[in-house]
Amino acid sequence: TNNKVSIPTNTSFAQPSGISLDPELRELFVADSESSSIRAVNLKSGGSRWLAGGDPNFPDNLFRFGDHDGTGWDVLLQHPLGVVYASDNQIYVADSYNHKIKKLDPVTKKVTTIAGTGRAGYKDGDALSAQLSEPAGLVEVGEGRFLVADTNNSAIRSIVLNERGAEVRTLDLTGVQAPSPKPKALRRLRRRLSADTNVINVDGGSSMEGYVSLAISVPDGYHFSKEARSKFDVETEPANAIEIEPVNGSLNSDGQASLKFKRTSSSSSTGRINCKVYYCKEDEVCLYQSVAFDVKFQEGVPSPAPITLAYTVVPRDNSGSSLMAAGKNL
Repeated sequence: TNNKVSIPTNTSFAQPSGISLDPELRELFVADSESSSIRAVNLKSGGSRWLAGGDPNFPDNLFRFGDHDGTGWDVLLQHPLGVVYASDNQIYVADSYNHKIKKLDPVTKKVTTIAGTGRAGYKDGDALSAQLSEPAGLVEVGEGRFLVADTNNSAIRSIVLNERGAEVRTLDLTGVQAPSPKPKALRRLRRRLSADTNVINVDGGSSMEGYVSLAISVPDGYHFSKEARSKFDVETEPANAIEIEPVNGSLNSDGQASLKFKRTSSSSSTGRINCKVYYCKEDEVCLYQSVAFDVKFQEGVPSPAPITLAYTVVPRDNSGSSLMAAGKNL
């Protein structure tokens, strides 16, 4: 079961983010963001054990998330990003999408909120009435004192524990010059993708500009998740040979999106459309599928044609996953 320490060959994670060592260097604590859980990796065996959050019955379920303090499997987190093993032998967690900082006792597995109301905002003061907005990084800078990267507020917040609970303040960065705004740029194509990503090669033709349509579907009895929107983002190679907009976004409720491309050079280039698809079976489990469309634009006489990237997810079970997909130049 998940209460036991796994071995390296059957250990899996879903976007591990924050990590922190215990003082004895025996375990590495991990904020596994996509499964909304906190895990501990044994540095000697390489196996892991569960501490809080996640799904005890179906480890592939990435949709058991929420905001609930408690003990053991009762705990619900939502996309935790930061974790630190502190000097008081407690684990502190930046529960990002709940806009909170929480404390986890590694022995009892009890989780309690120490800062944040659960609603995004920007407010200093008593920690339980203070507000953060998607806190991410978390570090202890002194006994009972933490600094938080408060992402959406573009600020560093300090949390000081005291007899009454905790206090939240904004760190004053005096003498620091604000960064100059940079134009939004396309990301360069990564050479490697995660092992669970299905990569589909598509002929993009020789048109110099036009549209790329995403058309994703799920079979009868399934629907796109309403809580976690399916998303896409764009990468290009070479970056100066093609522009694709928008560079990221969400699919609509029918699993569709429209992107516009414009090639600045007639030489061959590639646009990769990465898709994260979140889909659910009625009143049951919700699942995740990653797919990347590599659209290869060709040299030659321009011949305008819309490009459609269509695929149908084949629901997976505990043993693995599969995907039916097609990309075509119409």
